[in-house]
Amino acid sequence: MTKLLYTIPEACSLLGISRSSMYRLVKANQIRSLKIGSLRRIPAPALQKFIDSQTKETLLTDLRRH
Repeated sequence: MTKLLYTIPEACSLLGISRSSMYRLVKANQIRSLKIGSLRRIPAPALQKFIDSQTKETLLTDLRRH
């Protein structure tokens, strides 16, 4: 079964970013997170949505340059 929620360290590892970068993205609402009691979790679709948005942004930037 595929994981539905990731811990902050797991999500950081998947994206290859630091813990502080992840918290900065969460705080800026660029990556959605859930609070379950005192635990913070990142839904798998939120990671994919972030990746898709960054890919789209990169493509648009590249198109503007040419």
